[in-house]
Amino acid sequence: MSIAEDKAFIERLHLATWKVDFVNSGGDSSAPISADFEDRERVPFDEANAYSSVSTWTKHAGDKTEHRVLLDLDSGSARLIPSSTPGHFHLVLSNPVTWVDYLELLRLLVRMGIIEPGFAELTEARGQAFLRMPGERKESGRLVEFEESPEQGRLF
Repeated sequence: MSIAEDKAFIERLHLATWKVDFVNSGGDSSAPISADFEDRERVPFDEANAYSSVSTWTKHAGDKTEHRVLLDLDSGSARLIPSSTPGHFHLVLSNPVTWVDYLELLRLLVRMGIIEPGFAELTEARGQAFLRMPGERKESGRLVEFEESPEQGRLF
């Protein structure tokens, strides 16, 4: 995907956009960063250098404010692999986690409506998660050739 396509996706989500003077920690990731941004200003999308998780479609109401899930993945690698169902994807993270933590994450993702309850239930019952290999269809179980597209196997 191109930067323009990524920006168009962000714009479609109606996220709050900002002009932010980010703290320069000199490359020291352990340096404290203030949660109180003094130097930030809401700006139109085309003037922004940052976006936030806050949806501009909802009123700001403390704990009731709607957010989109934004993650800054700093370690390991991630790959977004298209499912055989158009518009659906498999996210694979290389970071190892314990079974207890994995189940906790799955339950949270179900509660948030990000994954289907059946996937979490089957994963727990089987003692591990299973995903079809790229190109395998749910209906037939046979190998299906996908046309290559720019978003297939996108490495973050």
